[in-house]
Amino acid sequence: MKTQSPLVYVPQGPAKIKILTVESSKFLPALRKRLPNAEIFAVVAEIDDFAPYERLNVVPTVFDYRKNPLPYAEKTFDIIIADECLTWSYEPYETVMDISRKLKDTGFVVTKFFNARCHKMLRELAAGRFTVDGRHFWTKNDVVKIFNDAVFKEIDFAYAERDDADVSAFVTMGFDNFNEDLQTKTWLVKAARSKASVAALKSLYTPEVRRRLARLLLRVEYDVEREKNLAALTELCRREMIFPEYLHDF
Repeated sequence: MKTQSPLVYVPQGPAKIKILTVESSKFLPALRKRLPNAEIFAVVAEIDDFAPYERLNVVPTVFDYRKNPLPYAEKTFDIIIADECLTWSYEPYETVMDISRKLKDTGFVVTKFFNARCHKMLRELAAGRFTVDGRHFWTKNDVVKIFNDAVFKEIDFAYAERDDADVSAFVTMGFDNFNEDLQTKTWLVKAARSKASVAALKSLYTPEVRRRLARLLLRVEYDVEREKNLAALTELCRREMIFPEYLHDF
């Protein structure tokens, strides 16, 4: 069995970013090692779940995210790691929508899901068995729709757990096996609020500067006090060192 951690999607370095883990405390030691200067927050079901991580300079909150929205302001976090949210949420659509609101425009969430198309699942169904234990199972198409509806712009998948089973019988029956989907038990998902190219541009300036820039450009475009707003735009670009290529792309 080949495995990968959700942290394959998390950068490392001295960045002072804000990160939230949602019932994903097992990743905190590696996360703190990768990002020593980050502000890290953790939602846990029980405070005892957090005890092994008290020395990592992490702010814990005891909260059941399945019942209510996360207790943070909108656009707070750069990264949210919610390892099991697609599996155990009571209302997965509502949970993903709430996570979307808590991310900055340049932020992303990392989670995983049990693959309904895994060969083991198909064999169980063929034998007339299906274990009901409260978990949600999804296909990649299901997950894309959930994150699209929650206004995520870029969605990427990587295997979390995969084996080398022979699935030729299913392929012969007409099951597609793109990217070894039939051998993948669980998929990792990274869903970003902005496309990578747009996120790179947004990260250069604060939201306040971008809002001011948008207002001025619209006023110039619609010829509202054109000379006055052109002068204000020129001054903003000078003060904030907004370069011509950024202005053009914006």
